[in-house]
Amino acid sequence: MKKSLFLLIVVTFVFLSNIKAQNKKIRFAVHWLPQAQFSGYYIGVEKGIYKKYGFDVEIIHASPSITSQELLLDGKADFASMFLTTALILKANNTPIVNVAQLSQRCGQVLVAKADNIKTLSDLNGKKIGVWRSGFDEILVSFINRNKLNVELVLINSTINLFLFGGIDAMNTMWFNEYHSILNAGIDSNELKTFFFADYGLDIPEDGIYMLSENYDKTTVEKFIKATFEAWDYTFNHKDEAIILVEQEMKYKNIAFNKPHQVWMLNRLHDLFYVKDKKYIKGQLLKSDFENAYKTLFDLGRIKNNFNYSDFYFGIK
Repeated sequence: MKKSLFLLIVVTFVFLSNIKAQNKKIRFAVHWLPQAQFSGYYIGVEKGIYKKYGFDVEIIHASPSITSQELLLDGKADFASMFLTTALILKANNTPIVNVAQLSQRCGQVLVAKADNIKTLSDLNGKKIGVWRSGFDEILVSFINRNKLNVELVLINSTINLFLFGGIDAMNTMWFNEYHSILNAGIDSNELKTFFFADYGLDIPEDGIYMLSENYDKTTVEKFIKATFEAWDYTFNHKDEAIILVEQEMKYKNIAFNKPHQVWMLNRLHDLFYVKDKKYIKGQLLKSDFENAYKTLFDLGRIKNNFNYSDFYFGIK
């Protein structure tokens, strides 16, 4: 009896070890600290969705000191999430980076001002506009140039305080993030004037998944992306469960957790990932979105060499 039990334990251990050995190790770098923006990936790991597709996924968070693209280029990640504009600029600098899936399908950036001071586009002239010191100013600068606005750009670090206390007149925000932080601070939406860049010919989506072209393997990529979207579908259908995981991730990294803010973020991500009035296949980077982003960056002088859609996009078409 004891011998049979011992053999059963050994066989079970070998079986489980073989399953683990069969799972391909994937290091996935996301482009900021833990928050609901990455909840689909947490779900993919926690619910075993990635494992179902044969992957053992480790999620690595970028930080103020290291970006997801740096982790990818340094060989510390196999896949990385980042903005489309960020990736295009990298490609323009001869980085062998390719987009294998586009998650967001609409620009999530919005310029926010206080309505008692700014009511129209022309009211922005002569005003101070806050922009993140960490980058992604391309859409804002294009918006300013296209509308021939005379403004002063003020670099800000990581809070909305300068806007709240009148140090700047307007602020570049993410709809799913800083915009809601302003609401959370006690300012009603009807007290704000918003300029959604998507409404001004700058509907350039953000979050996509990237890898180095030299590491591209069609079978691996297709399975990983399929698993990722299955995880996101589960996330949007089980938001309470996803928020619990977000709280765990944030507290593990000693980041303050605000449940209403994270719930808002997850709901707005759903709006950006699944755009009802746009024709696209889930996960697809449309050629028109590529061309709009490319031209916008080219006009800004951020792109100086030529490459095309098929050089950059290796995902579903």
